[in-house]
Amino acid sequence: MKKNILVIYCIYFFSTILNAQTDEQYIEMMESMAKYKKSIQNIGNIGFKNIDNKNSSIKNFKDKVIQLHLYKSLNDSILSIFKKNESFNKSLQDSLSTVSIAISLDNDEKIWKDKIKKNNFLRNYQHIISNNQQNKTLKKEIEILLNNQNYQSSYIKIDKNNQCNYLDFLDDALFFEKESRLEAKINNTPNHILQGKIGYLKNTKKMLSFVNNIGNIPFIDKNNQQKSFKQFSGKYVRLHFWGTWCRNCNEKFQKESQYEFETADSLNMVNIAISFHDEYDDWQKFIKEKIYVQNYYHIFTSDTLNNTLKNNLKDWADLAFPMTMYIKIEKDGKGREIDFLKDEAFLRKKLRLAKKYKK
Repeated sequence: MKKNILVIYCIYFFSTILNAQTDEQYIEMMESMAKYKKSIQNIGNIGFKNIDNKNSSIKNFKDKVIQLHLYKSLNDSILSIFKKNESFNKSLQDSLSTVSIAISLDNDEKIWKDKIKKNNFLRNYQHIISNNQQNKTLKKEIEILLNNQNYQSSYIKIDKNNQCNYLDFLDDALFFEKESRLEAKINNTPNHILQGKIGYLKNTKKMLSFVNNIGNIPFIDKNNQQKSFKQFSGKYVRLHFWGTWCRNCNEKFQKESQYEFETADSLNMVNIAISFHDEYDDWQKFIKEKIYVQNYYHIFTSDTLNNTLKNNLKDWADLAFPMTMYIKIEKDGKGREIDFLKDEAFLRKKLRLAKKYKK
């Protein structure tokens, strides 16, 4: 039942590679993430009374990673979660200098306080009840974040802009790796499972680094011209990772290429197809002969051609085909993930066009 920012990010990561057929779910997920992020930022700006009735604020813990625990009621089920994670949370505090804050929606403050005093394994938390007069502003944000769940935990911090936010997967990658190793040690997790998780963390970091630095990555195009992704500055980019040998990739192109080509201009989007594990001559022949792939901007990767690009994509973009990813390349050439707050108009228009073409 432990839900942390890694779980949230996994959901977000997979949502970024959904294709046009799942636009509704994609937008719903993006909107939810934007709502959660806004509530986390709001929590950072709200003062509150702690269990000792003293004034406090999340911003009192600047420069600390905060493990934020949210729950509806301190019932037996929630107590068992805190009890189960007692050693792990204490180790986080000792080894990684984290702060644990637990915020409740309990209705009876006296019973809530009695339970906290009675259970020693709760002593290492900063406790707050939001369902009272002093903390009523906080309550609204907790209800949004819980979203009808009984319990949720995530890692947050006060960032360099003095805003409360989820941990940044790039900036805080080392923390996530240390946290994973610590949890594995506490829970006696088999090494192969730990290494799988560490591998996923490293690959996700590599994916985000690629997105952020995409404008600086050079490549040779199909006409043997030196190019870079910076030429697509100011545009949205639909990246297809594929291979001519991949049957599912070709079926996807046959089904969606007309839609992607005809809607590209209205979405200010360029469609790019990056191939993996192909022979160059076979790839050239394929993209010339197959009508359904001719409207894409094609890039070939191998150990000798566009090796820099291939190394940036290695270990994550070629894990499963077909894979589609949407990003925005800003006017300065820097890339970023699609953000609901910044890109809502684009996402809504994309959804309308997708529905139109499904009819």
